[in-house]
Amino acid sequence: MNTRIIRRGAIIAAAVLLSALGVSGCTGTRSDSGQVSGGGTPAASVALVRGVEGFDDVYGQRIEWGGCSSLSEKAQAAFDAAGRTRDDRECARVSVPLDWDDSSSRDRIELAVVRYPATGPDRLGSLLVNPGGPGGDGQSLAARLAAEPRADDISAAYDLIGMDPRGIGESSPISCTADDETKPDNVLFAECLRDNPLTHHMDTSSVAKDLDALRYLLGDPALNYLGYSYGTALGATYASLFPHLVGRMVLDSAIDATWAGPINSFDQGEAIELASVELGESCVATNTTAFPCPWTDEEQLSALRDRLAETPWIASDGTEVGDTFFDGYLTTTNYKVNGERTHRLELIAGAAAGDQASIDAIASDHASSSVGLAGTIVMCFSQPVHPDLLALYDHVLERTGDRDRADKEVADLGSKCSLLEEEGTDFTESFDATGSAPILVIGVTGDHATPYDKAQSLVDQLGTAHLLTLVANQHGASYLKQNAACIDAYTTSYLLHGDLPPDGTVCRLDGA
Repeated sequence: MNTRIIRRGAIIAAAVLLSALGVSGCTGTRSDSGQVSGGGTPAASVALVRGVEGFDDVYGQRIEWGGCSSLSEKAQAAFDAAGRTRDDRECARVSVPLDWDDSSSRDRIELAVVRYPATGPDRLGSLLVNPGGPGGDGQSLAARLAAEPRADDISAAYDLIGMDPRGIGESSPISCTADDETKPDNVLFAECLRDNPLTHHMDTSSVAKDLDALRYLLGDPALNYLGYSYGTALGATYASLFPHLVGRMVLDSAIDATWAGPINSFDQGEAIELASVELGESCVATNTTAFPCPWTDEEQLSALRDRLAETPWIASDGTEVGDTFFDGYLTTTNYKVNGERTHRLELIAGAAAGDQASIDAIASDHASSSVGLAGTIVMCFSQPVHPDLLALYDHVLERTGDRDRADKEVADLGSKCSLLEEEGTDFTESFDATGSAPILVIGVTGDHATPYDKAQSLVDQLGTAHLLTLVANQHGASYLKQNAACIDAYTTSYLLHGDLPPDGTVCRLDGA
């Protein structure tokens, strides 16, 4: 058994998950010592409501804040780039149930949590953050926000809280072999499910319940939350389960409840391809190298892929950069902004022209835009067991007019998720946050990873959400991407004061 499971003493049986509009009979009070009332007044006590009844050992624990290990490479880079150091961060481990639906079980796992205390005098509580993925770790995102000058007003008012989701990062991580040439991928996946009990409880709803336990232990009467990409599905799940416990919630670069379904996967692939073509088109205006642009339209991009499939670029260390490697590098490039995006495109131009230094630089890049094994498991819970094949077929035909393409999409339908008996047991069709406080949803018109229409759809599904639009070609809008002072200002005003932008507000990048 690879997942670390902690066995506790007796706990109260018959825990009952509250209905979406229900009110818990369990309340408590917490004082400062790491716990502060949601109103931000340390001396005050506040009645707290649990999202899930029972589990007294979980909701009754105290967070013991202590020292932290070194920052992740990405987080350290963020601090270095901003010329900042924050040595006030604190780390802790929080115990939560392996199975939130079984109050008779004594199995517990540990969540890794980091806190960057509010730097200003007027503290509003905690702001929990999630970077998406699925599979991203919340600790790194909290560090990046703490280092970001554009988020200074937020980190002054809120304790920034990063939690690695269950099974991911440092939170009882699953241990699985994802790459073994001696066994088929499906066998490796099945072995992972067999050997790691936590894989059967990595659904988004369970992570939302983990968030609720953490909210309660932090002393916040409502959840204040900032989530990006898949993190918007996590926030929407929390709002659907616990609408009465939603505080100020920002869902940036949003997706809707169908995010793991085949139609959404197809739309995302189409958006990524469009972004890749536009990236090559932008080379005409941005290329300052001696090398010609590697492509300027879809046909040229396809031809480059075909050449790499037949004759890969060979790095000095022998690494082959074929079409698959190239596609991964290209997709990752679409996530980059400003100078880094331009630099990576120039490397591709150099490599296409045979420049060895450019090939070596690309081959040494091991970043990945793909969802890892843990993230795939999370997706399986939200992937419908019986996807609508005819709807997918008609959708592809409508979008492409290509019958061969539609035939291929339905022929490829199906995945390793069928090996997980819990496939499709989470939200797969719609969210519903009826009764919650207003939620701010941000959509980016040229988002290749979470197409803009998904943000529009999420607003409709939640019923209590308001849409803020950014006109740009990027993934993510607030604080951490290309400067968009308009987006940052509206997001900050909402998080600090609860003010929503006027209906139909559209922002643009600075200088656009």
